[in-house]
Amino acid sequence: MNINRLIKDLKNGNNPEENLSVYSQLLLSSYERLTLGKFALNFTEKYDVLAKEEGDTGEILSVIASITRKVGSGQTETLAQDMIRLDDARGKVLSNLDQLEEYLHYFQLYEHIFNRMNYRFEESLSLTDDTALGDKLMSYITEKQDAETVNERIQAVLGELPVRLTNTKFFELLEKGCSCYAGARNDMAENFFARMERCAALPSLERLDSGRGDLYDLAKEFDHISLNDVDKDQCREYMAKLSLAGSMVARDLSNNVDLLELINGLYIILITQPYTVSEPKECTELRNILRSYMRAVDSGDFLDIDADILGGLSKTVEDQQKYLGEHMLLEDALDSIYEKNAQSIDGMVLGGIYKTLRTAGRLFMTNSRADISELCPYYTVSREAVMARIRKLEEIYEHSFKNCGQVMKRSLISMALDNMPVPFDSLEKVEAYIRQSLASCTEQYERAAVDALLNDFIQSKVV
Repeated sequence: MNINRLIKDLKNGNNPEENLSVYSQLLLSSYERLTLGKFALNFTEKYDVLAKEEGDTGEILSVIASITRKVGSGQTETLAQDMIRLDDARGKVLSNLDQLEEYLHYFQLYEHIFNRMNYRFEESLSLTDDTALGDKLMSYITEKQDAETVNERIQAVLGELPVRLTNTKFFELLEKGCSCYAGARNDMAENFFARMERCAALPSLERLDSGRGDLYDLAKEFDHISLNDVDKDQCREYMAKLSLAGSMVARDLSNNVDLLELINGLYIILITQPYTVSEPKECTELRNILRSYMRAVDSGDFLDIDADILGGLSKTVEDQQKYLGEHMLLEDALDSIYEKNAQSIDGMVLGGIYKTLRTAGRLFMTNSRADISELCPYYTVSREAVMARIRKLEEIYEHSFKNCGQVMKRSLISMALDNMPVPFDSLEKVEAYIRQSLASCTEQYERAAVDALLNDFIQSKVV
């Protein structure tokens, strides 16, 4: 089968009666094969860690494990009920992630502040010369040649530098960085601006889920704190609490991200199952792996996976690489094929299959949070729409700046620079900003803190 030829014919409207059916079966089989493989790898890798957790994580994992048993055995009798259970579990995970990211924003702002404030109480401060540190940072940024890594390193460095910007200059950088979303796909732009709007808000208990017990109690410790009045002992105490809160949020975020990845994969497997005419042989082998693993789980021996399961999983890794390129060719064409052949799809009663394919496409991306309740078409975001979101973002920042002190304002700006696309169009301008930021920081304790943080950052190769 010449996939390129098939896609070209469909885009040109050639022989849709035959080609639409052939294309849909190829993509359905591809989703099933790749998703089953990815799910089997993830489930067997993460089950033992997630199984130790209680509360929501344990309950949601129990739903996933229950449905996985049926997938391994090829049972479809309770498909409708299983879809409802999976929908409910996914909704809970997405809600958890939203709540946890509010906590993450809350604690990150205070972490940024106290990481610097801690140096106020040091008896002696060690400083690298501004020129030497600037050279070291530029060397770190340009060490890698690929643009993605370079940009990630620039973002990370900008987020740690001293902030000495006027509102006007900050909003100028904000607009330059965020404007690159003009022409982006609508869901990507929406996710970005939603994240930025969260970053722009002042930390507030009202935005946090009070039902998170110990985590909420830790957050209350920072409510209405007078940062200028914190002494040495209080600073150490607050830093210890931030460390504890950070580990709790990181653990819960990791658990829910893992659960979402498993749920998305299981969802694709369930919705493609009824439409697949013939199952690829690899899928039969993968179902056998899942069935064997679930037997080991039920017997309590899942930590000691037998050689057959390990061998099957090893082969799955090879298969994933082998089939992924073909899959991306098929998937990348889906939206345009659907739009150009909508009338034929309806006439051939293929609407259910293509809705399934479009849903699978939204879930196939790792940890996708896409809304699958209503499959609106993707579209390109206009510059006007992006500028409207930037203006809204500026309003949030203006409100935050009016209602906070200088220390919190700088923390908000640092977080913005760490999250938005790089607002400079050349490495020369990046370097100029770095050197100006270092030179304009006259508070010795903050300069020492930044020095230590950036040096640790470079040595640990975070990015």
